[in-house]
Amino acid sequence: MIKTWRSTNADMIHAVCLPRAGESKIKMATTRVRYWILGKVSDIDLPIEAGDFKLLPRRAVNHLLKLKEKRLFLRD
Repeated sequence: MIKTWRSTNADMIHAVCLPRAGESKIKMATTRVRYWILGKVSDIDLPIEAGDFKLLPRRAVNHLLKLKEKRLFLRD
């Protein structure tokens, strides 16, 4: 991520890791249920088998901290 960030003009980098290797069967089962429920009650489309990561510059983090959110959701 850092290599991509340094070689581009991007302010932030978002990466998705497929599949989520190393997760237990129980965790993935509960994740599937939660994502299914979320898909039924919202317009958010989340791939179940994906983990996501972000690289944010300090100024973006500072703006996010000003929001005072307890459970901030940032996934694209």
